[in-house]
Amino acid sequence: MKVNYETGFQIGVMEARLKKMRKQRDEYKKQRDELIGDIAKLRERNEELENMWRTVKNELLGRYEHYCFKFRELHPESK
Repeated sequence: MKVNYETGFQIGVMEARLKKMRKQRDEYKKQRDELIGDIAKLRERNEELENMWRTVKNELLGRYEHYCFKFRELHPESK
């Protein structure tokens, strides 16, 4: 098949644009994958922090109940 100069030039331009678009697509996919990984790490860290908070909260509530009990033992009239 014989292609004239203008058509060949247009095909070359379109191929260059296609190559550029594929490169952009690959960069976006890479960014997307990195973001997905970052989100997974954040979820793991959030779970760790939630567990730490639960531990601290339970310990503080336990201490509060303990001190309330001790206070009531020492001051039975304040019930």
